[in-house]
Formats: sequence, structure tokens, C-alpha cells
Amino acid sequence: MNDILKTVILNAAREVYDVLGQGHSEATYEEALKHELSLQHEFVKTVISEVTFPILYKGIPVGYQRADIIVRFQSGENWVLELKAIQNINPTISNQVRRYLDQFQIFSLSKGVILNFGPTLQTVWVE
Repeated sequence: MNDILKTVILNAAREVYDVLGQGHSEATYEEALKHELSLQHEFVKTVISEVTFPILYKGIPVGYQRADIIVRFQSGENWVLELKAIQNINPTISNQVRRYLDQFQIFSLSKGVILNFGPTLQTVWVE
């Protein structure tokens, strides 16, 4: 099933990139990708954007992080998508997505992906 879900996300991202090309803001790609994923009724249950999570220090909230998109699949899996519109993906972004997977258990996130709508469409899968 994971390969199918990866394909759903990748195909949606490719469609957005093919139509819009590069040079837009992350917010623009986010709106287009939300729409594209919402069309995938067979696989996608819901698409939630701009989800804010508290950062806890010894059990108290000391700040907040925001996930760009959480996709709830019909299979019951929840994946986090981090969108960028930069030249290249760096390791800091992968670490950010790993933190989402570790810390935001309310959504039972099983996988993450970084989608960079830069000079070329880049993807990094995070588990």
C-alpha cells in the first residue's frame, strides 16, 4: 500500500508542478496540492493544512510548529507533507519532518515527505 500512496502524492505533486511550474510561493503550491489531492477520493480521505502543534518542554508548551499538509488516507494512514519552494532541500528540513513524526502522535503520523517546487520537483521520503 505504501508504494500506491507514494504514487498518489507524487502524481499530485507532478501535476501541480507541470501546471504551475517554478517560481511561486509555498502557499500557492500548498493550495494547488490540497486541491489535487482532494480529487483522489479512492485513496485520500481528507487533506488538512496549516496544522499547528505545540512544542513541549518538560510537559509545558514553549512554542509551536506548523505542518503544511496532513493527508489522511482511506487506508487509515496519516502522512505529513512539508512543502518548499527553494533551490535545494537541506538536511535541516528532513530533521523537521522527523520531529513531526516523533512528536505529533495525535495524528498517528506514519510517513512524511518533503516536496520542493524548486528548479525541479524534488521529493524526500521520511520514515
